[in-house]
Amino acid sequence: MNKQIKSDIILAVAVIAFAVVLVGFIIPAQINEPGYIKSKYLSPAFVPRFYSISLGGIAFILLVQSAVRLKKPPAKSDGQPDGKAPPAPNARRGAILAVLLWVSCGIFVLAVEFFGMLIPSILYLGGLMFYFGQRRWSLILSIMILAPLLLYLFLHYIASVQFPAGIFFK
Repeated sequence: MNKQIKSDIILAVAVIAFAVVLVGFIIPAQINEPGYIKSKYLSPAFVPRFYSISLGGIAFILLVQSAVRLKKPPAKSDGQPDGKAPPAPNARRGAILAVLLWVSCGIFVLAVEFFGMLIPSILYLGGLMFYFGQRRWSLILSIMILAPLLLYLFLHYIASVQFPAGIFFK
C-alpha cells in the first residue's frame, strides 16, 4: 500500500472520528441552547455543528477517494529507482508561499490591533491581489477599496457588528 494513500486513510478516519466526537459530545456539553429559540438555525450551536458536519463530510470524501486510489493498480515508474518521482520544481515555491501567507496573516492581525479593521483589510487585499498576479491597477484599486468598505459599512451599520477601533484611532 502506498504510504500517501495509507496516511490519507488514517487522517480521514481520525477526522471523521473527531467530527463525530464534536457533534455528539463536545458541542452539546459546551454550548447552552436556550429553550426560547425555536429555529435550529438561530441556535448558538448551529455554526459549530455545521462546521463539524462539513469537516466530517470532507473527510469522508477523502476516505472514498483514497479507497478508490487504493484499488487502482500502481502506475509504472519513469525509470526512477524505487518508483520515486523527482521532486516537483515548484515544491520549494509552495513551502515559501505557505510561510509567506502565514506571516502576512500574522502581520494583518497585528495591524488590526493598531489601525482597526478597515485600513489593514484594504491594504492586505490589495497586496494579495498584486502578489497573485493581478497587474491592472484600476481593478486592484477598485476591489481593494470597495470590497472591504462595503462589507465594513454593511456589517457595522446594518448588522451592528462591532469591529476593533485600533489603538491609534480610539
